[in-house]
Amino acid sequence: MDLKIAEKQEQFKLESFLVFNNGERNRNLAKGYIKCMFSDDYRKPTFVLSLVDDEIIGAAAYSEEFFTTNTWGVSWVSVHKDFRNQGIGQKLVEFCLKNIYEEAQKKVSVILCTYPNKTKLYEKIGFSCVGHDCSGGSFMFKVIGDSK
Repeated sequence: MDLKIAEKQEQFKLESFLVFNNGERNRNLAKGYIKCMFSDDYRKPTFVLSLVDDEIIGAAAYSEEFFTTNTWGVSWVSVHKDFRNQGIGQKLVEFCLKNIYEEAQKKVSVILCTYPNKTKLYEKIGFSCVGHDCSGGSFMFKVIGDSK
């Protein structure tokens, strides 16, 4: 299994993977988020891919949040059903955290939101639940980096 940053020529493959894993209703959202990665937008997302034999089996995205400073988000954490419970999601999120740390070069907050009752992966990595959304998902939080 390889982890890498998505490349422009992988946009359609990534969109297809995210729609397969997250449902057709999320196609426009996925397409817009992926398109933003390869734009000149401020604080654009970065997608990380997990690959086996050049096929996407997992993905996640990270970005600096718009609404505040020193806060980053992790989103779109998704692993193909045939590859779940093998630590791939954890490796994707840890890769995102490593890249956030390298880009931020300072102490920052990292936030994410989970599906209902899907917090164990993030708790293993050191995230804490700080509340719930209207659908029963959890808002999670972690501080990374050094004070400089």
